[in-house]
Amino acid sequence: MKRSAYARKIKSGKLFWVKAISIFVIALPLCVWGSGLPAGVVSGDLIFRTGDEAISSIIRTMDSTGYSHVGMVYAVNGRVLVIHSTPSEHPGTQDGVVIDSLDFFISKAINRKVFYYQVEASIKKHELAVKKALSYTGTPFSVTTKEGIYCTKLVTKSWEAASVNISTGSKKINIPMFHSSVIMPENIIGSANVKPVVATVY
Repeated sequence: MKRSAYARKIKSGKLFWVKAISIFVIALPLCVWGSGLPAGVVSGDLIFRTGDEAISSIIRTMDSTGYSHVGMVYAVNGRVLVIHSTPSEHPGTQDGVVIDSLDFFISKAINRKVFYYQVEASIKKHELAVKKALSYTGTPFSVTTKEGIYCTKLVTKSWEAASVNISTGSKKINIPMFHSSVIMPENIIGSANVKPVVATVY
């Protein structure tokens, strides 16, 4: 009886360590690479945030979603990155299309809260959209000229290259010194091909 009880304790102890090691192995990639993605979100899907920059405040006054910026998720080699077009957020760099870590993208969001949206399309089309977005890297940021590109236009054009429409159109903006039609966050959120996944606070 004593030997049987002892064996059960040994077996129980082994199970504890097996479970502990399994949890460690599963959690290790998140510890090494930083913030992870919600289930179901893949490269090519969209991540929105509300920023605290001056331009974000202006956008929020004209858009019904409360978002001011969007990027495209890019998961590669165990890392989660974001392709987006933005006024410079790194000292010494120019405005334009950049590839930032997910953690850095989140750091610029009010209360570190971001919103994920899936694009309803095949994995192949996701790959095509990402490839197109990457081709814009280094393109200047601009809302007013044909030589540049802004955040919502970047993701819209990238998905157009995969033959997927993720925008309902654009919104006419008439403010001092600026009169143009702009793709707003609400134009993307309103698309039948874009579905909300989750709001996440990191």
